[in-house]
Amino acid sequence: MEKKRWLIADRAPEQFHEEIGIASSIFAQLLWNRGIQKKEDLSLFSEPSWEHGIHDPFLFSRMHEATGRVMSAIQAGEHITIHGDYDADGITASALMITVLKEIHRSSLCGDSYPAPPIADIDFYIPHRDKEGYGLHHETVLKLKERGTNLLITVDCGIASVDEIAFARSLGMDVVVVDHHQFGDRLPEAILIHPGLSGETYPFKSLAAVGVAFKFACALLTKAREQGCEILTGWEKWLLDLVAIATVTDMVPLIGENRALLTFGLRVLNKTRRLG
Repeated sequence: MEKKRWLIADRAPEQFHEEIGIASSIFAQLLWNRGIQKKEDLSLFSEPSWEHGIHDPFLFSRMHEATGRVMSAIQAGEHITIHGDYDADGITASALMITVLKEIHRSSLCGDSYPAPPIADIDFYIPHRDKEGYGLHHETVLKLKERGTNLLITVDCGIASVDEIAFARSLGMDVVVVDHHQFGDRLPEAILIHPGLSGETYPFKSLAAVGVAFKFACALLTKAREQGCEILTGWEKWLLDLVAIATVTDMVPLIGENRALLTFGLRVLNKTRRLG
């Protein structure tokens, strides 16, 4: 019978206890194990700050490209479909994206532009857990083609859907992938917003899909404001109730930016007017 081998974490150095001022050696060791190894790290962990804990969404290497494609689709009245997932992360990320796209479109219609932009068609597709399973499928791509989808945005899926996205593109769709899952040797030919990709410049790698969607949403709102849409500064913070739900349920590490998103998201949850 094979013996089990335990991997014991390195013991936190004594100077770490002194630096952070925590008497409990167990608590200090837990912090150390989770990468909280400096006094400033502990400060951000215990008292997350919006100013210091939230990163600029345009640090994603392809965020300018992704937001430009979406804004042009809204302005041209194209058919945009959000393809999500059936779990809490996929549903909240989808709801967040739909809310933002509709708000941007509503604001663009209410502006002073002339002629007024056409009515964009914004819808969604959530696969059935039992009948379809996870991810984007060829059959779904055909359904979306029949709907008239021009721009497909996958959230919480898509990074491993190489063949399916190639099929969508062959049918004339452009694709933006907003995901955080593991991926293979081949990546889809699409605009990829994923913090874990090799060479990706975004500094925090452990966002849930709803966190990645929130960064995309913030970038879109910035672009919309630059183009004259009247959207209140800080409006995006009211989306944090959705971000908080899936940041917990998808069990991503509650450190760094996730901790800041959850802290402020819990505050929004206590004030939310969403029927859910």
